[in-house]
Amino acid sequence: MKVIPSDLRQKRTIIIGAGKAGTIILDEIRSTLSNEINIVGLIDDDPSKQGSVIMGVRVIGNTHQLGEIIDRYYPEVALIAIPSASGKDIERITNELDNFNIDVRIIPGIFELIKRNAVIGSPLRNIEYSDIFNRRPSDIDIDGIMNAMKGKKVLVTGGAGSIGSEIVRLLLELAVEKVYVMDNNENNMMDLLVRLNNSEVRDAIVPIIADITDEFRMKEIFKKVKFDIVYHAAAKKHVYFMELFPYEAIRANIIGTFHILDQCRINGIKRFVMISTDKAVKPTSVMGASKRVCELLVSEYNKRYGLSYSSVRFGNVFGSSGSVIPIFKQQIESGGPLTVTHPEVKRFFMTIAEAARLVIQASVFEKGDQVFVLDMKEQISILEIAKKMLKVYHREDIVDIRFTGLKPGEKLREELYYEFEEKNGTSNETIFSVRSNMRWESYEKDLIWFHDNKADDHLLIFKLKEIVPQFDPHIVPGG
Repeated sequence: MKVIPSDLRQKRTIIIGAGKAGTIILDEIRSTLSNEINIVGLIDDDPSKQGSVIMGVRVIGNTHQLGEIIDRYYPEVALIAIPSASGKDIERITNELDNFNIDVRIIPGIFELIKRNAVIGSPLRNIEYSDIFNRRPSDIDIDGIMNAMKGKKVLVTGGAGSIGSEIVRLLLELAVEKVYVMDNNENNMMDLLVRLNNSEVRDAIVPIIADITDEFRMKEIFKKVKFDIVYHAAAKKHVYFMELFPYEAIRANIIGTFHILDQCRINGIKRFVMISTDKAVKPTSVMGASKRVCELLVSEYNKRYGLSYSSVRFGNVFGSSGSVIPIFKQQIESGGPLTVTHPEVKRFFMTIAEAARLVIQASVFEKGDQVFVLDMKEQISILEIAKKMLKVYHREDIVDIRFTGLKPGEKLREELYYEFEEKNGTSNETIFSVRSNMRWESYEKDLIWFHDNKADDHLLIFKLKEIVPQFDPHIVPGG
């Protein structure tokens, strides 16, 4: 497979990165296109490589000397071959190159290589937003995870969604016996099966079209298959719509989680992991409050029945359905404007691949009654994301940014912990565990109450606040 696009031929080119990736690109050019691409030099920040010659091409400087190098060598194209580079490094390099109107291409980053199970010499492509916001992959205990997963039957609810499908993809690489993918969206399920349709994984996937709120179906499914591990990713996640339809959040998130959790208990399943959200901390939205109730429900099951089930709490995920990144991309492609709720709004972000890897890592810890919290680093300004995406797509002088105001249930900042939670480290420095003495002892009565009062949005919200005193609903539907 050729890694050099044909439109780069006959152009003066620099390769940024003289490591393994850079030498593979250089070897590809030397072996197949030696007379068609003019490589004027290599660029690398390693002092020991300065002035050296690799395959007949000299290392002519480092990335902090790009201006001088461009003035001297007049390159038309820059190929970035540093798959381990941070988003900040990529942004710095591309910003400098943009000043000179240079065509910039990049090899896939580390996360993309992991996601595609690709070799380092995957095709060069244009710079994308994910390169700018790239986070370095967190280390995980691959051997420990593979030992825990080998030969297991694993269920992933919401398995055709953004996070669920990435968990499914990773499980297929961990020697599990079967991955049962449960989702009520048959279109997403078909898309997932098409993406994973190869002989190596086809027989390891079992699709299940079902709704987690259907108690009878859940009983039948859990009776039929003896699962070893359950990852519970199915949920209603869109803050705005759940403000408008609060019972949908309660039905899907709370009642659905109860059905899955109870079947895990009844059928003796040892490992259960529910995916939660930072919006469950001091929630201002129905969605966030419903996920906090789910955390309390998992904790209550542990306390009552001596189980070791857990929740995993993290923030927004780059590229997931409904997230700001694909929305911005669509708005850019349609000519704008980009809509930002507030100039000061910030969110925690991580990539889909990183979130899925750390969820699986958290699931194999020896654990008691804990909520695992993934280290999300610093919160990122949504306005800065919009500006950077416009720059990546060269639309900063064409597309406007418009502020629309915070939607019901949204807040300027999210948090990862409550003050009363006891925070502890784990064997993985990017995962923390928290405990609290909060209880939801009346959950049986409250679940019946939710069903009996599902038509009254005001009462539903007041009941959520009764269960989660920290819930601060700013907007009451119909109020």
